[in-house]
Amino acid sequence: MRTRTFSPTDERRFESLLRERGIEIDASRFRKLIRYSDLLRTWGEKTNLAGPKVLSDPWPSIVEALEPLRFAGESVGRLVDIGSGGGLPAIPLAIGWPVAKVTLLEPRKKRWAFLRFVLQELEIAGEVQDVRWEEFLASRPEEKSIDVLSSRALGGASERLVGFRPLLKESSLVLLFAGGKEKKLAPEWRGFRVVTSIDLAEAGHFLVALRIAEFVPRGTQPQDVAE
Repeated sequence: MRTRTFSPTDERRFESLLRERGIEIDASRFRKLIRYSDLLRTWGEKTNLAGPKVLSDPWPSIVEALEPLRFAGESVGRLVDIGSGGGLPAIPLAIGWPVAKVTLLEPRKKRWAFLRFVLQELEIAGEVQDVRWEEFLASRPEEKSIDVLSSRALGGASERLVGFRPLLKESSLVLLFAGGKEKKLAPEWRGFRVVTSIDLAEAGHFLVALRIAEFVPRGTQPQDVAE
């Protein structure tokens, strides 16, 4: 029997938050997001998947993860997520977006096991690799094979973008989710152009979406996170 950890009142709040942000999810995907929330809380009580605030009230974090549905395409070929942890933002993205394949990079064994279980339980096509992003790149993955690259935190973002650039297509989207304290860490997006920068529902949180820039003239000031 499946464990239910959230009440109908919780679910109505989730629906309300989605409406407030203008995010549309059909009934089937909504149920999967509810199921993911149940799994996150159940496993999180024994494993360090997320902070206490997220485990007790995951809806704002899940809604934040779904924000790209408002401005990006309707389907994705391959999504790669760096440092997947407890699955935010990658799992909600893979549910909300029709994703052909998701690749989650998570070297910590307990989180890796949780993510594998989630993919199987929610019938999400993909894989979880127990490697760091540097090890993933060292395996020489196919060039121009990533449609969406997602990551939390801006620390080290410039280095990651340089490493992953050969794997990105001209149409690929890079999604960087971060907290307010990290705005000062926003690097120069040399070689990339900012598609949008969004202040998210959770106070101080924001999302930066990037695409590859064809050419960055010498002396041009790189775009930064909008204040």
